[in-house]
Amino acid sequence: QLIGLEAGIREHYDIEGTIGLLQEYLSRAPDDRNIRLQLSVIGIQRGRPELVSSDPVSMPKPEDTPPENWMAIVLVMKSGGHLWEALKLAYRLLRLNFGKIEAHLAYFASLLPTDPLPGIPSPDAAGPGTAVAFTQEGGTQIDWYIIEEQYEPDLNLQEIGPAHPAAQQLAGKRAGDTFVLAEGSVIPQRAKILQIVSKYAYRYADCGQNWMRRFPDHPDVQPVRAALLAGAPGGIDFTEFFQSFDRIIALHHEALEAYRSQPIPIHILARARGRNELEEMRVLAADDSSSVRCCLGNAEERSAALSALKNASIIVLDLTAIATISLLNAFDWLKHLGARLVISEMTVSAIQSLVEEYSTDRPRTGLGREGHHYVWSEVTPEAVRAQREYLESVIDKLRSTCATAPCPELAGIANEKREFLMNAVGEHGAQSIMLATAPEHVLWTDDFGMALLAAHEFGVRRVWTQVALQERAEAGGLSADFFTDATAKLLGWRYYFTSTGVQSLARAGEIAGCNPDRWPFKGALGVFSDQAILTRDVLSLAVSFILHYAGEVVLPQLREAVTVRILDRLSGRQGALVAVVALLRALPGAFGLNALRAAEITTVVHAWLAIRRIRLPT
Repeated sequence: QLIGLEAGIREHYDIEGTIGLLQEYLSRAPDDRNIRLQLSVIGIQRGRPELVSSDPVSMPKPEDTPPENWMAIVLVMKSGGHLWEALKLAYRLLRLNFGKIEAHLAYFASLLPTDPLPGIPSPDAAGPGTAVAFTQEGGTQIDWYIIEEQYEPDLNLQEIGPAHPAAQQLAGKRAGDTFVLAEGSVIPQRAKILQIVSKYAYRYADCGQNWMRRFPDHPDVQPVRAALLAGAPGGIDFTEFFQSFDRIIALHHEALEAYRSQPIPIHILARARGRNELEEMRVLAADDSSSVRCCLGNAEERSAALSALKNASIIVLDLTAIATISLLNAFDWLKHLGARLVISEMTVSAIQSLVEEYSTDRPRTGLGREGHHYVWSEVTPEAVRAQREYLESVIDKLRSTCATAPCPELAGIANEKREFLMNAVGEHGAQSIMLATAPEHVLWTDDFGMALLAAHEFGVRRVWTQVALQERAEAGGLSADFFTDATAKLLGWRYYFTSTGVQSLARAGEIAGCNPDRWPFKGALGVFSDQAILTRDVLSLAVSFILHYAGEVVLPQLREAVTVRILDRLSGRQGALVAVVALLRALPGAFGLNALRAAEITTVVHAWLAIRRIRLPT
């Protein structure tokens, strides 16, 4: 017990030390199944399959372990593909401990609708192992009999054995048939069969439907409620699951709106949407309606970041920085940084946990919703393998360019403050912040919410990806072309704020074939609608960029499409008409002797105004 307690405390601050402690103890006491279970749980959480012992024979006996561990036993067994063994163990636990919430949670864990399920039979006739719903003749109340063939039947659980007279009467009968429920002194009492399902399906539905009645003090636990339906796989109808899924989607949208309107850390958004930051950053980058908020965008902030970077001896990368570097495929460039790079142990573990999710090449299915329709998506084994190899390559590249550091500093802050920090940015984020508190250390994060928290609570200095690229480009450690290319892509992924100019806009256009509806050009042109940029600066950039593509882009239809998109973006600004008029007036002088191109662009602007029925002020 003392070993388990020490490991539980150390796990938050020194994961490798925890693993070593448990392994060393198991080398001396290999039969301690509780400690082996603890190590297996860590292995699953950290993406370390070599630490997991999922064989049922290696599991502690339920009576020899605290009830809090029952669900862990089930989940560890399932992780190794022992689905039936996990279900049967959970079923036995439930029968023997029906009044304990831990037994119900373990049973739910054995049949999660989002996990692989054992092949529960869908019986069409009553017999051992089935649950039978019936009503007495002349009545309306629905009762159930579970014909329990493995254990001593418990009438309190509505169980009868196969030798029970009612079970003998039910044998072989189907839904709609009648049977003798009890022999009366004059006439027998008869009942009609309404439904027949597996006993496992019945227990699952019963647990969900009666949760609040049995455990009213635990309304925060919301298990998936399922109905019993003939013809459904295993007899379980997950209608309420899909209703819960709708509620989850609504919560996801609410979380995204909160992130858009408030400087909350990405960890909170990712957790609310069931992801980690590495996944969430890629989702945000792919979502045209969202942006990655990495900084405010003012000159003072950028100047402070450049100064911090130039004076840093160690740079601590967090998970959002790693996600951006991965998107840019810029790991090789990290070697050119002047400072030593460090990542926290828990940051590596967070990526390793994703690797574990893709540990097998079996195809994956996922549930989504398009409009009012539910759709299943399938990820092929090849795609699963590619994702795993990609994540493994990220870890390999990080290990070749960064040092991995433990973070005992996290244990040194007050408990309340530590819990707040870990809740806000995750354990890996908390470690990254605390590592960056040391002198001459700087935090590299593309998460503005995390940066605010780190600066306000701990005085941490930070940089973000574009400013790190800028510092290297100015120092000559990075080519101007690489910096321009990266900036164009960051604009395309809507990293806010990304400083831009004609060259980065032009590069975004080149990558997209000058099509304003393609990445990264589509996102890059959004700069013209940014209210945070002064109108005069936006107009100056617009005129300069129009001059550039008017001379570089050959096809007139492409030039027209870009001009229209710029006008569309300008129209989203306050004082839009003033901006468009100012642009129209600036174009002839800007083109100078190139009157032909000036006339072409001016014609496009007038046509745009006419289509929108906008009259110019006289």
